[in-house]
Amino acid sequence: MNRLVLSIITCLYALTNPVWAEDKLSISDFEITPGVIDKEFSINLDNDVAYAAFQFDLYLPNGLTVTDYTPNPSRLPENTTLDMKQQPDGCYRFIAVANNLTDISGTNGCIITIKVSANNNTEFGELNGSFKNIKLSKKNGFGNSYDEMTFPIKVVEPSIIRVRNYTREYGEQNPKFEYNVEGGEIIGEPVIKCNATETSAVGSYPITIEKGSIKNDIVTFINDSTLTVTKAPLNIAAGTYTKKQGEAMPEFTLTYTGFKNNETKDVLTKQPEVSCNATESSAPGEYPVTVSGAEAQNYDISYTSGKLVVVDANTPVLISSVTLDKTETELIVGEIVQLNATISPDNATTKSVTWSSSNESIAVVNESGQVTAVSAGLCNITATANDGSGVSASCLVTVLGNVLYCEDLGAVPGVTINLPILLTNADDIQGFDFKLVLPEGISVETDSEGKLMTTLTDRAATQGLEGLKQSSNTYQFVFTSTNRLLGTSGAVVIIPLVVADNVAVGSYDVVIKDVKLMKYGTSAQIHHGDRMAKLTIREMTLGDVNGDYMIDTQDAILVIQYYLGANPTNFNASNADVNGDGNVDTQDAILIIQSYLSNN
Repeated sequence: MNRLVLSIITCLYALTNPVWAEDKLSISDFEITPGVIDKEFSINLDNDVAYAAFQFDLYLPNGLTVTDYTPNPSRLPENTTLDMKQQPDGCYRFIAVANNLTDISGTNGCIITIKVSANNNTEFGELNGSFKNIKLSKKNGFGNSYDEMTFPIKVVEPSIIRVRNYTREYGEQNPKFEYNVEGGEIIGEPVIKCNATETSAVGSYPITIEKGSIKNDIVTFINDSTLTVTKAPLNIAAGTYTKKQGEAMPEFTLTYTGFKNNETKDVLTKQPEVSCNATESSAPGEYPVTVSGAEAQNYDISYTSGKLVVVDANTPVLISSVTLDKTETELIVGEIVQLNATISPDNATTKSVTWSSSNESIAVVNESGQVTAVSAGLCNITATANDGSGVSASCLVTVLGNVLYCEDLGAVPGVTINLPILLTNADDIQGFDFKLVLPEGISVETDSEGKLMTTLTDRAATQGLEGLKQSSNTYQFVFTSTNRLLGTSGAVVIIPLVVADNVAVGSYDVVIKDVKLMKYGTSAQIHHGDRMAKLTIREMTLGDVNGDYMIDTQDAILVIQYYLGANPTNFNASNADVNGDGNVDTQDAILIIQSYLSNN
């Protein structure tokens, strides 16, 4: 008690010697809900000078009580004497004396942590608390005193959070789930979950709401909401058919519109039935084709009837539709693509088309649908029925003036091959950015530090290229420069690809995507679609040590280099032991030369 007496004497002395006036006691973020027990708050002291003792009375609104208190050791010195007693008027008096009147540390922040409980009858609303009878004392006896400092107290109603019910069709994404709050305002955001996905079957799925980042004391989460997945609409159409009188009935092919998740008619629990009252000998005329009887768990099925047109045996059956296997395509100058036309009905009398180009200075097409790109631009390649029906179909051809691409290449397992990245450009280009997607088992070669080993060609040899592995099979390459690239065609980058020993024989896709070409002297960028090439992996052939699918003198030279201790690039040692004696030596080189001479 000696320290407490000393504190009181010191603080009383300070009342007659006030010299400091830039002090503040406060409680920050004082928000509480009725029924909460032992919620912690910080009593903060902002002071311009150091004090060794303090006293204050804490007044709280009715229903709030202080249940415990703890000094903050980062500000109050070790062995600080801190005492709290409730006074007859209901306030809480705090008296603290630092050990040996050592200064309180710092000039701001928490000095005491208190725990406050609120009974169930505490009044809601914006209330006020206060500090009164405030005395702050320096260790020399001087100090300051204040009559009162107030602070806001927010007593909030308990919050109730619920999510409304939702409905969506099968195959759709879940809607954005929103919540409603009843009672007090919440601080933070709840987490809403539903385990239904696009492939979830028709039915009801619970929607749950959890605390998430909410900081409120008391929150009630009402988890009685559901997501109802309803059947998706599916239409089955019978189509239109034509036949000559006396011909066999056509095969009715149904058209399905509305399948989700890449599903097909195989998901139907009962297949549809098609009926038509016409027969092989029915007179010329139109006969309805109806479809019915299909069933499915996740689809609400509707039907569109068709018709069968029976014409006189001597009347030609006209083409009703022409469909191309491509409706649009991108080419580079000189590139060739084959378009194929499908004609309906199958029994059309004349089943041929005439091919034409809307602009032969951009692309030309021959009589079989082979299209050749001539110059940059857009044009339509059209296939028109030759039977006078006027039916046609077109493909939009874009001939790119600026394109980054690679060409088909081959390899064998266990070798490293070079992939040239080619650029054809009608405009001046000063940079590019693209992603390279490789098949599994194929990777870009790296150096000892893990850096991608790429080489710029003479078209951009004085500049730098950055490469980054983004995932197990995707790489990004970025080239920037202040100068234009040299030339208008040819390779700009050589990328070495490592083919793993266990890659199976077959044909794989190599894709260049997300292409950006930077035009010289401007901020403009040129984009084009994905470009794809084929990487063909073939079986290894004894003697073909460099994987170029030929056995020649170059293979023999590599074997000799390896035998003499060199480490030649693109060398497959397992392919070099031609005689199978377990060694790679001059005898293997001789056998390779003999094989070459015998085949040339």
